[in-house]
Amino acid sequence: MVAIALDSSFGDVSVAILTADGRGFSDVRRPERGGADELVAMIAAGFAAVGLTGPDLTEIFVTSGPGTFTGQRAAIAAAQGLQVASGADAFLFSSLHAMALTAGTDGPTIVLVDARRGGAYLQSFNEALSPLAPPRLMPVAAAIDEASAFRGTCLTPNPSWLSDTDPALAATAQPIGPPAIRAEVFLGAAERLSLAPASKIRPDYLRPPDAAPSQPLPRA
Repeated sequence: MVAIALDSSFGDVSVAILTADGRGFSDVRRPERGGADELVAMIAAGFAAVGLTGPDLTEIFVTSGPGTFTGQRAAIAAAQGLQVASGADAFLFSSLHAMALTAGTDGPTIVLVDARRGGAYLQSFNEALSPLAPPRLMPVAAAIDEASAFRGTCLTPNPSWLSDTDPALAATAQPIGPPAIRAEVFLGAAERLSLAPASKIRPDYLRPPDAAPSQPLPRA
């Protein structure tokens, strides 16, 4: 077994590698720019640290989103390339699931993340941190109402963003990170949670990209 885990959903970039004989590598960084370039460099450093290459991989773990548009694409593109090189099985985690696994809470958990532009990402999990539903993009007020009614731990990367809307929830929500996601938490999680390999490595976009495709100009 040679497994690699990748995440670049939000500001941090995280890579972890584990081999069957216990050799490992883990790194988390917050690049000022060029997150995709940083991710590739971290993957190369990880392979060098364990003395292996991409074709040696047997398992790939990667977050599919939600997150920033370019952030989601960086880890997904790297995972796609590694799968082509190795033929490894791929396992997808939502970024909110990754946050719950990183925090390692005990009992039912709901993750609430500021999605900007009046929205929030929300996903809930049972005692074993298996998803109860897919991640959703909701209006902030509706997401806060659901999180407030949830019987369990509420996680958020930054409780202060809730303060103006729901001070009570902000006071009880458990902060995550930084970093909010550590890729090493994926290693072994697929077996523990009985996850099946994904048929394709694809991002899970909950909202369209901010930039619209350019329109062709009419000919003179």
